[in-house]
Amino acid sequence: MMKYYCARFARLLILALVLSAIAGGFAAKAQEHAYTKLDEASCLTLILNEEEAYSQQVCKGYDGIALFISEGDIRISVSYRSQKSKDGFFSFTAFNTIGNVMEWRLKESDGLKVPYATILRWHVQINVDRHDQILVITKLEEDKACVAAFVDASANAGANEMARDIADHQLEAFRCGQDAPQWYGKSGPAKGLTRFY
Repeated sequence: MMKYYCARFARLLILALVLSAIAGGFAAKAQEHAYTKLDEASCLTLILNEEEAYSQQVCKGYDGIALFISEGDIRISVSYRSQKSKDGFFSFTAFNTIGNVMEWRLKESDGLKVPYATILRWHVQINVDRHDQILVITKLEEDKACVAAFVDASANAGANEMARDIADHQLEAFRCGQDAPQWYGKSGPAKGLTRFY
């Protein structure tokens, strides 16, 4: 009887070790990420026109990627790379602001961690008493960036994980300049307020 239990225990131990190794393999393959701040310490003011209530800042992103953030008429617009790049600005037509943290989704390439997408939270005023939160997911390519997807964080539970899953598994097939950005999950009034220029 003792031999039976010892043999069974040994089999269970081996099974546990195998499952642990498999789980470890999955964990190793998990997508990595990084965060950068969008605050005074990370941004430099390029233009400040108090009379017209307009400003433009350049903020340090991940691995030297520049973010250009413009503000005018109580609206924010965001672009990547440089002012001379082909990447257009994105915003919402309603009054809006953005969060002060940007998430960068990373992948391994030639031993380096390369960003392939970002997630940024926007606060969009729907009316005087209502501000919806929207996660904007941008695809980063070698020579350009484009908004590819939206998740309405005010309408969907677990919106952060949803946005990360979209960035990690949906954006590879998205073609900047050809495919239209998609809304995932439930969406509210902000869906009709996007603006590209």
